[in-house]
Amino acid sequence: MRNPKRARTKVTGPGAVADVADALHDVAVQLNADSAGTSDQKTPQRRTAAICVAANDHDLTRAQQLQVLHLFCADMAAADAYLAIEDAELRTEFILGAI
Repeated sequence: MRNPKRARTKVTGPGAVADVADALHDVAVQLNADSAGTSDQKTPQRRTAAICVAANDHDLTRAQQLQVLHLFCADMAAADAYLAIEDAELRTEFILGAI
């Protein structure tokens, strides 16, 4: 975690780069968090689960479903995020924004 004192002062140079690296690490940890109970699954299993959900998303047209399936084949983070969203309407809006 970050040092609260460090966050209050203006940091430049190598310290700023380190802060950005820390922030990116925090984002990566959040993206990999087990919001949908999938962290124990390997990448192919998570991808398959996301594809199955998208293939059955009746709020998407067939063409949109195909776009989503191609997206998930290329972008595991998008598949994980899609699985993590429990609200079906929000999940559909999220994925429509990504394709």
